[in-house]
Amino acid sequence: MNRIGLILGISLVTVCVGVFADEDGARFQGNLDAATERFIGGSPGATETTPADASERNISDPAKIPTVKGGKTGPDPSTGGRAEPKAAEVLAQAASAEALPIMRNPELKGRELTPEVVAEYPDGKYIPRVVANRAWGVGEDLKFAVDYGFYKAGTATMSVIGTEQVNGGLAYHIRTTAESNDFISSFYKVRDRVESYIDVRGIFSRRFEKRLREGGYKSDEFVDLYHDRLIALSTKEKRALVEVPLYVQDILSTLYYIRTFDLKVGKTETIETYADGKVYPLKVVVHKREKVEVPAGTFTCLQVEPILKSEGIFRQKGKLLVWLTDDQYKIPVKMTSKVTIGSIATKLESYKKSTGL
Repeated sequence: MNRIGLILGISLVTVCVGVFADEDGARFQGNLDAATERFIGGSPGATETTPADASERNISDPAKIPTVKGGKTGPDPSTGGRAEPKAAEVLAQAASAEALPIMRNPELKGRELTPEVVAEYPDGKYIPRVVANRAWGVGEDLKFAVDYGFYKAGTATMSVIGTEQVNGGLAYHIRTTAESNDFISSFYKVRDRVESYIDVRGIFSRRFEKRLREGGYKSDEFVDLYHDRLIALSTKEKRALVEVPLYVQDILSTLYYIRTFDLKVGKTETIETYADGKVYPLKVVVHKREKVEVPAGTFTCLQVEPILKSEGIFRQKGKLLVWLTDDQYKIPVKMTSKVTIGSIATKLESYKKSTGL
């Protein structure tokens, strides 16, 4: 089985970078996405772009973000237990957290801000933004079956487990896992975990953590993204410091960011995404609307395809397709992709929406 086979089930962006990205590719120097354009405008050092139509992003003042319920597509899971904080409450916490001092954890050694880095990359480059998010929040829990060809190879999960203060702002803590089943584990055991800390107000990555255990392969990487200095610091020595654009995403946060978009058939979105020490322009094409049946039920979905734009880093072995529910939640219910040998499919088995939306 291809080493990256089961990890494909974690998220559409993990798949894109894992399958398509060329380690020798050059760092992308491109235009900022529409949300970035809107919030930094003509500020010094910003990439020159055409002003974006405000309607292209669901962005507003935090005080004006409504609490939305309903808009269901397909079966609605039962919810129970303690109610999660409402979106407006979480945003208020985030605004307060920005004024707090940045707390450093001793375990961050290798990605902390040293005096030399602070001197070369002074702060002051971060401009707050608010992206309205009525799609997901604390308490959302998605479980998937991962099929390799005609065989069930394992399971994957995607969960929003809470909020934490990270690098100067309140962030959602997202955790995804992929595990092979007992049969596959007997000859190729997979125990992967990827985590992202996504700014609550601006929906961009503040921290990324990857722990891969696939057969005899083991790889760990921990990255802190400092948007006030426009740098990413990694525990991987060969990419210890990389300059990044404002509001850059990681390979997992990109999926959650996409879910806040007002996706339309025929529309294309482009997002700058940090992965493996480079910044890639990830293009997401919305192909069509269709019904999709998975173990969790039948859903009306939008079929989207993520594509890396630059041919210099393009190593596509087959189409990657993702089906997101065509409602306010944009839940990923199915993902398919070709790998070196065969194909991978992930299908939603069960889900719990956030009760704080």
